[in-house]
Amino acid sequence: RGTVKATNSDQLSLSYDVEFDDGKFLAGIDKSLVISEHRYLHENLKPILKVGQRVVAGWWENPSDTSSPPVGWFPGVIKSCRQLKQGGLFGPDRFYDINFDDGDELDDIEDIFVFPESEYDLLGREASGNFRWKGVRNVLINDSIDRYAKTVGYWVVNRNEDKRFSFLGDALRCYDDLIVSYKGAEVKKADLNLPEEWDIDSKRKCPPG
Repeated sequence: RGTVKATNSDQLSLSYDVEFDDGKFLAGIDKSLVISEHRYLHENLKPILKVGQRVVAGWWENPSDTSSPPVGWFPGVIKSCRQLKQGGLFGPDRFYDINFDDGDELDDIEDIFVFPESEYDLLGREASGNFRWKGVRNVLINDSIDRYAKTVGYWVVNRNEDKRFSFLGDALRCYDDLIVSYKGAEVKKADLNLPEEWDIDSKRKCPPG
């Protein structure tokens, strides 16, 4: 976190000279690496997962090298979380310590490799190739240096792209709400992403659990 002291621009590029709150100074920082504090704080799309929460996380045979894709994904529970002061487009970088269900443990797993169990299940359904979710779209920032923005991104509902969701599940439920409201008595289970969460006859959501 810091303050822009100068702007450098020409026809091809834009950069900033920044004085950081800790007294350090860095000149010529590319525009893609500088985010206004207001925007950073109000567009924080990275979910904060809680200690004790059930998740599915990546696993590596060599825990000291998590720069490569994990060799597998396994269920477990968050033991602790370490949040850095710096981050990317969607919020601070976080690293999780996980107790896996099989008794293994792995510390400092980057947030792009940790998902709530229910979210991982939803993501896996479409990845299996059997069907596609209705009315939602995953937005990735492919030219960003932020690994979270490039690989996880966020979700939007096609009928209301101004609203962004950290989780696919939240976007699916928003779409289903809109469809039930729009179609009313004409709505069918086939119109919804998560029909198991609805009592179609009454057009009301089923109680959790």
